Amino acid sequence: MSRRPEGWEGFCARVAELHDLLTALGVRYLFLKTVKSYPHTDSNVDVLIPHRAEFLRVRRALQEKGFRPVFTWEFDKAMLQPPSGRPSPSDPAAHLYACISWYTVPYLDAHRVLARARILPWNGLALPVPDLQDEFYIGALHAFFEEEALTWGDVWHLQSVQEALRRRRASEPTDLSPAARWAVQAVARALEELKGLQPASVRGPQSTRTRGREREVAYPFPKRVLWRGFALRMGEALQRGRPGDLLRTLYAYGGLHVAKRLKLLRG
Repeated sequence: MSRRPEGWEGFCARVAELHDLLTALGVRYLFLKTVKSYPHTDSNVDVLIPHRAEFLRVRRALQEKGFRPVFTWEFDKAMLQPPSGRPSPSDPAAHLYACISWYTVPYLDAHRVLARARILPWNGLALPVPDLQDEFYIGALHAFFEEEALTWGDVWHLQSVQEALRRRRASEPTDLSPAARWAVQAVARALEELKGLQPASVRGPQSTRTRGREREVAYPFPKRVLWRGFALRMGEALQRGRPGDLLRTLYAYGGLHVAKRLKLLRG
């Protein structure tokens, strides 16, 4: 039996609270990075709500329940602190996303991901979550474009998703851009490389020896691999010839990304 992480009960209670609220409001949504292949907690719960009017309704309803919005430089999401004002795994914040994006740059079509959703049983609830293939893409893109590394938690979860995809013999969706495909392939190569290199102390989340290892970096992506991904995304923006897309990409990777890496910004 897997060891329950610190804050598990509070994390589950917040997920249940959000599930009940979203269901009562009748909105279309998915939980992101919440249901994993091992017991997992975080200081926030991520929810995708692609329809703008529904996104605003949920944000307003959470504020009425005492959640407090904090400013974020990423205009396609809302960060709402819990009523206590101190997010933690036992009292997580609610993060609402209108897009599947990093630093405001979208990498997957959120409406298509919503349409491909599956329902999973989780701690007595039936939660809408991304399809297996989308689950892998979201985890891989998050690790590459935001964290710039795989943690051991990422490795455990993404390797588990890979195994499930192999059993299902799923065909890949064709809506990945060149930049997203580069990132996903870089993650897949890293996971393959790590298979034979995992020390016994982190060889799976079931072991008591993995205590506290989930967030340790397992594989930092080489700078040349990262820069190739960012360059591909910039090239996509230039090829499209849309001023808004180009400005957003420059804002993301010329401003937000650098500022966050230097710890000048949060959120």
